[in-house]
Amino acid sequence: MEEPFIGSNGSMHKTAHYIISDWKIPFTYEEWCKEVGLFGDGPENIYKYCSGKLTRPFCKQIVLEAATRLECDPGLLQPYEKMASFYILRLLAGIPRKKAWHEWPKIPKTNDLLKDEVFCLCLMALHPVLYGKLHPIGRNNRRVALEAIAGWDHEKFSLLQFVHPLAMRSFNDTQIHPNSIGLQLQAHSPVGDQYWLFNDYSVITRAIGKPGHRKWYELEFAGPMAVNRILSERIKHQSSNVALMPYVKKNKYM
Repeated sequence: MEEPFIGSNGSMHKTAHYIISDWKIPFTYEEWCKEVGLFGDGPENIYKYCSGKLTRPFCKQIVLEAATRLECDPGLLQPYEKMASFYILRLLAGIPRKKAWHEWPKIPKTNDLLKDEVFCLCLMALHPVLYGKLHPIGRNNRRVALEAIAGWDHEKFSLLQFVHPLAMRSFNDTQIHPNSIGLQLQAHSPVGDQYWLFNDYSVITRAIGKPGHRKWYELEFAGPMAVNRILSERIKHQSSNVALMPYVKKNKYM
């Protein structure tokens, strides 16, 4: 199927995708698990399951549609990667939360899967702690980050440590050029503009949390524009910045 797509700069593009109602994987889930050396009793309808665990309506929708949708545009998932995703996500859904980080090295995956927005959203629905295991392009995706923040339950363990540029200079022992991260198309950023999630005020404020449960330690890894705006907003409202300053002083970008 072909459909029009309007970019964030207003330009019109054509995109294409296949609708595949019944994926024919040539071996059973149990056989695959035996080969991997792990078994997780996750639900068979894994994309529907992940969609139900997400918090944002658009994210729920694109993940639910992904169960039968294969994008054809260059640079997106290959058919074998998309087919593999059903088993990978099902396995991860059956692994307990506290074991997910430890078992991650055993899970088969490709770099393209860890860049893919839908696959990354599914991972965040299952185990937000795996946010730090995504490719830098996946981590720099605003929708993925917001879902990770919504499910983040690790007090005193920073999520933003994974998104500042110094933490994204390499991935799997391969150097990553900043332009390959910052110039990825974002729905909220004009094409061609560099977008860095760690400098997005609307994301940083969510990562810090609500009054009474502030995670000021996240400011150590936030971008300078976001930090300056937070400080100035608090000064404007006559709020003290004393609790913030130890983390701001540790910030290498300030």
